[in-house]
Amino acid sequence: MTIDVDGAVANDEALNDNAAATQLLFRYDTESPTVTLTSTQASETNENPVEFTATFSEGVINFVLNDVTVTSAVAFTKTDFVNVDDTVNEVFTFKVNMDADGDFSISIDANACTDPATNPNVASSTLTYTVDFFPPTPTLSSDHTDNTYTNTLPIPITMTLSEAPDTSTIASDDFTLTHTGGSVTVSDSPGLGLRSRLGLGLELGLGLG
Repeated sequence: MTIDVDGAVANDEALNDNAAATQLLFRYDTESPTVTLTSTQASETNENPVEFTATFSEGVINFVLNDVTVTSAVAFTKTDFVNVDDTVNEVFTFKVNMDADGDFSISIDANACTDPATNPNVASSTLTYTVDFFPPTPTLSSDHTDNTYTNTLPIPITMTLSEAPDTSTIASDDFTLTHTGGSVTVSDSPGLGLRSRLGLGLELGLGLG
């Protein structure tokens, strides 16, 4: 609201009209700002870091990166805090960078910041993310001793992955064989099924053609 006193609405004893008063402006605001957290990345992602946008319902003051609450059993850092438009102070972006694969939750607590009328913000909803950006590590092993002679065929080979694989993406032609003399084929072990076996172990049969 504004308060004005126009000129020439009163005078002194000498009949001099008053000058107009400088206008006073007041903004009455009792509504707390709300905030919404969003990300263009899926809640299960192999991308790291994960970028978020915090959008407030009105301009706020004193909102900083430390006001973002991240909870995880894995070490992480919060980086790249940006006030998208510092003339309105409504939209902020930042990133969560995980040191290893894992889950984290993210939120903005109530009373993290205020609007210009000192109304504290309302807490945001909590988002939960799973980040898996380290590729699985394969380890090959066999019942036969490495780098020795054998007269037993086929040679059983076991590939153990550091995490459970999507077995539909693994095929016998994914394995590279280097050899001298004769021909070598890769085949699924009987009864296991290269594409259907579950778990961390994957067995192959190697035989001479």
